This record gives sequence, C-alpha cells and structure tokens, in this order.
Amino acid sequence: MAKLLLNQKITKIINFALDVIFPKYCVTCETEGDYLCQKCYLKILKTPSLNAFNSEKLIVAGSYKNRHLKETIRFFKYHCIKELAHPLAEIIIRRLEQKFDKKIFNSKSIAIVPVPLHSKKLRQRGF
Repeated sequence: MAKLLLNQKITKIINFALDVIFPKYCVTCETEGDYLCQKCYLKILKTPSLNAFNSEKLIVAGSYKNRHLKETIRFFKYHCIKELAHPLAEIIIRRLEQKFDKKIFNSKSIAIVPVPLHSKKLRQRGF
C-alpha cells in the first residue's frame, strides 16, 4: 500500500514538472490548461448531430464541418495525443444518449463499429 502511494506521488510530481516545462494548450483555441478546453468542448456538443442517410439505425457523432471537432480528431490521430480519447469518447456517448433511452447501454442490442484502419497505421498509432 505504501509503495502504491509513493508511486502515485512520484507520478503527480512528474506530471506537474512536465506541465510546467511543456504546458498543455487547447488544440483548437490554444488556451493553456487542457488539450481540449471546456469552451471548445461545449462548441462541439452544441453542433447538431447528423442523422446520416436519414437512418434510424446509424448515428454520426459529429461532422468535420465543425472546426473544433475536426482539429481535435486530427491532433488525436496524427499527433498521438491520447489524452483526447476521453473527451472524444464522451462526445460519442452523449450523442448516443440523445438518440436512445439510457437503458440501451445495459443491453446487447447496440454495437459501436470503428472505421476500418490499415494495419500499418494501427502499428504507428497504437490505436
């Protein structure tokens, strides 16, 4: 237990030092603090969800027409900023919650399907 607490404290100290030396900036507005600031996150969420192909069964979480979402995805994919995975996942979850009753997440009737990725890109990015 003591070793775990020590490791957590060391991790906090290292992360603090890295934030001082290499501060995080929002990928869309360059505000210091996080890779995606709250203001830009809310701008992504305020963009209406698309009903792709007029389908009830297909949901698109966002559009590349939204500059904030486009930049966030670009930095996640091509600059390997894995800390953007969490806010991007939250956007998908919120879109699903808007479309479906929250009970659907407890069932096996929903599938989230990723866009196919070439194996070379998978090895490069790690995701």
